[in-house]
Amino acid sequence: MENAFLILLSVILAITVLGTAAWSIQRYLPRFGLFVLGSLGLPLWIFVALLIPGFGKLIWIGLSVYLLFVGFAVFHYRRLRRAEFLQLLATAAESQLPLEEVLSQGLRDRSTHPFSQMISGIIYALVPPFWFGSGRYDEQMRRLVYYLEMGFPPGMALACVPGLATQETELALFVGESTGKLTPALQFAQRSQRSLAPVMIENVPRILYLTFLLINWLAISIFTLIFIAPMHQRIFADFHIRLPPATESVMTFGRVLSMHSPIFILVLFGVFGLLGALFCSPTVRWNTPIVRGVVRPWMQSRFLAMLGALLDAGRSVPKSLDLLRHVPYFAGTVARRIGLVQHRVEQGRPLLEMLREQGLLPAPLVPLASVSERAHTLPWALQEMGEHLGRRTLQHVQRLSYIVFPLMILAFGALTMWYALGYFTPLVRMLEAFNT
Repeated sequence: MENAFLILLSVILAITVLGTAAWSIQRYLPRFGLFVLGSLGLPLWIFVALLIPGFGKLIWIGLSVYLLFVGFAVFHYRRLRRAEFLQLLATAAESQLPLEEVLSQGLRDRSTHPFSQMISGIIYALVPPFWFGSGRYDEQMRRLVYYLEMGFPPGMALACVPGLATQETELALFVGESTGKLTPALQFAQRSQRSLAPVMIENVPRILYLTFLLINWLAISIFTLIFIAPMHQRIFADFHIRLPPATESVMTFGRVLSMHSPIFILVLFGVFGLLGALFCSPTVRWNTPIVRGVVRPWMQSRFLAMLGALLDAGRSVPKSLDLLRHVPYFAGTVARRIGLVQHRVEQGRPLLEMLREQGLLPAPLVPLASVSERAHTLPWALQEMGEHLGRRTLQHVQRLSYIVFPLMILAFGALTMWYALGYFTPLVRMLEAFNT
């Protein structure tokens, strides 16, 4: 215990030294210095886990849980910074002040005390993921201010600084500049972000928790099938005792899994490939079953709201569709469908019929849109339908999460009970045999 105490004191001293040096490193070599601190963090954790006797496994488990929490914290921090940036844009639009002045003032307000930077350095040394995104927000803001001072339009300047704002903010800024009504477009983006934030905050920790459970269950099941199951078989064969049915079912599952392990590995890689494709490709998200039930209404809501805003500003239908077709937010399948609608509208086909045919306008909303078109209130109706679709989609996601998450927890509980019965029932049988 004395050695463990000395090791802990040494680690605390090392962290303090790193944190004290962080202020000067961040000031003179910001990106390189944070890279060094982040690179030293992981070996520090490994050093503690290996040298403290009896606490290695506990530290590894705690580190895994902590890194999951850190991943969510980094995601939440990024969301807050983007919300702050959107608020600065809306403030500049409402007050009609130059955007570069508002952003420069926001950067000055974010200047931190040296003691705060020292604490940040300690966190960078402890948790490697933090150094990757730290300081990036301020650096991107400075680049955006530089482009604005050089005379770039806000939309073009923001396109030169990827990652600073959400795609919805870029869409709202693009449409607001095109229509000359920047404030309503940014207010729409703010409402959308406020409605989306609770859904993300509720569901991201649930997804991380289920992922952690799945990884642990796979690790435990593989360990028991490789090391514990053969021992049970040998012991029961020596005593000529039949294995319990629960244990036999678990071992049968292990044998089937080992016999078809290449197929299992291919399925696992396929699942990870599908997840990567869902994150990277709008076309895959649009066409994948289950996922498209959320993606399609959400994209329809954004498209209808922006199309209504462009038409309300006096833009013609073909020009509005052409503008939206080149927005990065509507990439992939959505952009191609918008292009088809534009081409057929230019040939004289009805707009609403083409929108419904290409899946950009839900069929239940077509009668309402037709009535609005005859009443010459179509732009207003499209914006209202877009907001309604967005709210309804988020409500459906929340309700679905309230159903799926408890079912997944029950499924993991059933799997755990099955494995527990399979590997503890033989111990009970052996104890009963020895007592008799």
